[in-house]
Amino acid sequence: MADFWWAFREGGTPNWIILFLGLVGVAFTLASVALAATRAPAARWLGVVTMLFAALIGGVGTLGVFWNRGRTDDAISGASLRPTQKERIRRAGYIESKSCAKFGIGFAALPLIAGAIAAIAAPKRKHAAQPPGTPAMPSMPLAPPAAGDGTNAMTLAALGIAGAIAAANVLIVLQKAPGPDLDLYDPIWQILDAKDLIEAGEIGRGCDSLEATLDQRFRGTIPPEAAPLAAKCVEHRLAAIARLPPAERRSELTNLSGSALLDEQSKRRVAEELARASR
Repeated sequence: MADFWWAFREGGTPNWIILFLGLVGVAFTLASVALAATRAPAARWLGVVTMLFAALIGGVGTLGVFWNRGRTDDAISGASLRPTQKERIRRAGYIESKSCAKFGIGFAALPLIAGAIAAIAAPKRKHAAQPPGTPAMPSMPLAPPAAGDGTNAMTLAALGIAGAIAAANVLIVLQKAPGPDLDLYDPIWQILDAKDLIEAGEIGRGCDSLEATLDQRFRGTIPPEAAPLAAKCVEHRLAAIARLPPAERRSELTNLSGSALLDEQSKRRVAEELARASR
């Protein structure tokens, strides 16, 4: 239940509108089912109205998706964020916006099905029989014939509109979100963020962030995405250590020898530098 509530909240205001319309749709559903069960002629028209109401619910779901996407794009367009941060926020916003499409489909399903059944199952209206002895009527009718057998144009149009909107919502749900195909909590995002810092010239902050991520999230292993960055960070730290006095150099090399930034090759190099500094 908590997951359902969380997913509902992701859609924001549009989902509340969908919920209200969905409750009204339940009333249409029950009325359509009741008239279809009694085979009342009015079931056809109520069925058409119910299907159009289902289309309205699904349409709010579709519009809610684009409304939430617009809010996400507006939020990051003027913000002073790093590229990876923007990419991650946009991806999160686009994924959360799909909630509107999902709830639009869910709340529109019952009215759509019930409306279609009521419209199709409604009995054909029969012409009144002529009393015996009544002269035959002209072959050309004076008025258009009554509604047909449940497959008339209004029924098909309503079914087509509601079905098209439902299909649009399904396509939105299946659509790939922008950005790298990563879970929103994947630690690779932190590596990409550290890369942004390093490429922006903040190599100290970037390397500290990368080191913490490798130590805490990868238990000291270096994934392929981080290997070039880790090597660059090691070079940067060795260059800084080389400018220190001998006593401080040994201390910093000792600290660096246990860093999560080091692969096997870097560990050998740091050990060699530490041996030279200790002579």
